[in-house]
Amino acid sequence: MIRFSAAPVSGYIGFAVGRTIWEDALREHVAGPLGATAASRRIAHQYRRMINAYAAAADATAAAA
Repeated sequence: MIRFSAAPVSGYIGFAVGRTIWEDALREHVAGPLGATAASRRIAHQYRRMINAYAAAADATAAAA
């Protein structure tokens, strides 16, 4: 489960993307078993999960206000 504890903080408007989103997919791609398209899709999926989690945290805060 992804949590964004800072999402409800006034003035906090985003999140940083770190290597946890792309490192495994890139490592598998470089090693050979994962093609470029599959690696791109996996990275995009992880990024979308982060966006969704942040948006849900922000929406929950707005609804509670």
